[in-house]
Amino acid sequence: MRALLILVACLAGFGCAYPRRSTSLCPATTDARPAPNDIWRLAFSTAVIPPRQRGDQPWDEDGTPPDVFVRVYRGDELLFESEPVEGLQPVLEATTPNLHLPSNTESRIELWDADGVMPTVIGIWHGQGLPSGAMEDGDTRIMLDGNATVGFRVLSPEASRGAGIPNYEVRRKELRLIEVLEHSPAGRAGLVPGDAILAIGGESVEDLGEARAAGALSRACSEATRLTVRRADGRVEDLVLDRGFVWTAL
Repeated sequence: MRALLILVACLAGFGCAYPRRSTSLCPATTDARPAPNDIWRLAFSTAVIPPRQRGDQPWDEDGTPPDVFVRVYRGDELLFESEPVEGLQPVLEATTPNLHLPSNTESRIELWDADGVMPTVIGIWHGQGLPSGAMEDGDTRIMLDGNATVGFRVLSPEASRGAGIPNYEVRRKELRLIEVLEHSPAGRAGLVPGDAILAIGGESVEDLGEARAAGALSRACSEATRLTVRRADGRVEDLVLDRGFVWTAL
């Protein structure tokens, strides 16, 4: 009997979990400028690989050229990996999503050979942020250790429209923010995790109900709707989100 009561209590506890939602995002259809510093896309185009591995070993036992792919790291975090392309001068045609590459943070661009049981490193560039000389809409070719080179173009990041709140809890009287994107209307308005939206357009979250409140929050930017927010320190204030862009990045 006691075990049954414990089970019921546990199930009741799980039932108290608040539903979570996110505000909608849609691609920007106009030129999104100015973009945030240190967020870029890299379009890798070509590579030139030495005819043999270090130590004068062939790339493949059967004499075929390497299957080349590129990796991009921020610190020790792998941000992007392309599909392998065979050849000593492969055409990579690989474009990253938006990447956050701060100029004061270590980054690495690596070429690898996918042949064999274990991939083999071909060459590595490492530095801070983008390689020296790389600039937006300009072609860059860098030398890697191991005498390989890789070419790429720096592209402006892709932007979206929306409020920039990818995670919030729907409670009876408030929308409790769990995650806020820095480069978004919500982030620029100073909203942070732990803040609670109490009313949208002068109508309380409780009166709106879950579905209407979620829809109103997603439209808050496009309609310049006033939000009533309770900060983590208890202060209550009204604010309006701008109609600017959202930039997400790995």
